[in-house]
Amino acid sequence: MTSQTDSLVKATLDGSTDATDTAQLTIFIRGIDNEFNITEELASLVPLKNTTKSVDLYEAVKATLARFSLTIDNLYGIVTDGVPAMVGKKERLTKLIEDDPKKIGKPVPEFENENWLVDLAFLVDITAHLNELNIRLQD
Repeated sequence: MTSQTDSLVKATLDGSTDATDTAQLTIFIRGIDNEFNITEELASLVPLKNTTKSVDLYEAVKATLARFSLTIDNLYGIVTDGVPAMVGKKERLTKLIEDDPKKIGKPVPEFENENWLVDLAFLVDITAHLNELNIRLQD
């Protein structure tokens, strides 16, 4: 990815255990930079030797992003396999990412632009109609 500070990435995370009973976190990223270059890549396979707590997962994600000159700020989406350490009721990775000090209170200038909001609403409406059409065509 070029110009990492302007890049946006989505992370897909999967926790599993290998044949030697070592927990592992697979981190796959897909992103786009300000020049619209798209990157998809298996970013990391992190062995979690001691624990699989949400804090351990959070540190693994931050370290992996740092290897690509990215931060939690660049993360706009996350997909997980649903294990409690990632999306549980108490401590969870998704909550740690949401509560990252760099993300809290960060202004979104597009939300102040009425034309942008109208375009977004139009896009949402069109997407809903296309989804309905797709379902009808499959019947």
